[in-house]
Amino acid sequence: MTRMRHQNTEMVNESALALKEERRNLQEQFEPNHVVGHEEFPQRIHEEVENFLTTPHVQEIEPTTPTEVLTYVQRLKPKKSPGLDPITNRMLKNLPLKFLLFITLLINQLFKNNYFPDSWKTAVVIPILKPDKNPETPQNYRPISLLSSLSKVYEFVLLRRLNQHCAASNMIIPQQCGFRPNCSTVHQLLRVKELIHSGFGKHEATGILFLDIAKAFDKIWYEGLLIKLIRLDFPAPLIKSIHSFLSNRSFRVRVDRIPSSPRPIRSGLPQGSLSSPLLFTLYVNDIPQTDSLHLAMFADDTAVITQNKRFSVVISNLQHYIFLLEL
Repeated sequence: MTRMRHQNTEMVNESALALKEERRNLQEQFEPNHVVGHEEFPQRIHEEVENFLTTPHVQEIEPTTPTEVLTYVQRLKPKKSPGLDPITNRMLKNLPLKFLLFITLLINQLFKNNYFPDSWKTAVVIPILKPDKNPETPQNYRPISLLSSLSKVYEFVLLRRLNQHCAASNMIIPQQCGFRPNCSTVHQLLRVKELIHSGFGKHEATGILFLDIAKAFDKIWYEGLLIKLIRLDFPAPLIKSIHSFLSNRSFRVRVDRIPSSPRPIRSGLPQGSLSSPLLFTLYVNDIPQTDSLHLAMFADDTAVITQNKRFSVVISNLQHYIFLLEL
């Protein structure tokens, strides 16, 4: 009996230690980057965003309908794990139509106030060890984020409004294939292959610079995203709803069914969120473009391609593009 108690105590201590280490690792991951020497720029953006958010508007987000809500609920996967609240997808799928009407009324009321409830903003993070990795190193775990199932119903409707605006304005650059219908990595690979083949035919050298953003989703600057939405002329209610969606988020790490205390998320787009892919696409949509370069993008992976008969020009073009990215 004493030996069993000792073993149980060791397991609890190991879980507590793993919980503490993973929480510390994620806390650092969800902190915004600070660029030394450019402190005035974030402050200027902050003031511009605050001025926009505090300015009254007369527009309203198009209300949802029970049919639209039902469309999303019907496609839910019943076995998917819930977030912090105990509401599961299976529960939502088995709700009577009367309750779906209540959800519709709730979403429309949230739209009127451009508000995303704080109770939906806490992610439960489950660390999953990567294959053949040392379990004692926090960086070797892949965090799986669980969000409120009910919050995703709201997100589904909000995302539809965002997509409608993007489609109406033909906003997303054609070089981006990530998170877009009828567009995949295969399309980009074929495009790159055709460029290289065309270069061979013209006796040109092809230089390619591959870019991959570290912790791309986790380091998105909230106010930087909002100012881009403002300059892309998104409707004010949508921008204010996105601001509410992103602000005051937190996470709790769960190891062996033991949850940690909540910790704030100060940067990044929520993992597992329906709208995060589109918001990330809009965030990188203003990537520099020049006449001497071709871009092939898939989410945060970017290939910068240039061609010329002289190797020195190819290298110079790629170096110049790196300079443009740093501006």
